[in-house]
Amino acid sequence: MNIKDRKTGRGGTVPLGQGCAKFKEVFEALRHINYEGPFIIQGARDADIDDFVLNQRYFEFCKRLLSETYGNGEE
Repeated sequence: MNIKDRKTGRGGTVPLGQGCAKFKEVFEALRHINYEGPFIIQGARDADIDDFVLNQRYFEFCKRLLSETYGNGEE
């Protein structure tokens, strides 16, 4: 599963959480069908933020959503 965000219409890729993607609903639907495959983050770059810092933010964003929908691994 490729995790990406973008604006509607002809808008380009934007940082995760700043576009129109309904991440929580998508993760809930994936859990409903018992999806257990990989999640690959394809986040937009930001020239004002160090790539390492930005990727850490994306990781934490996805980790929080996955924890909310799939649980924290204790199930």
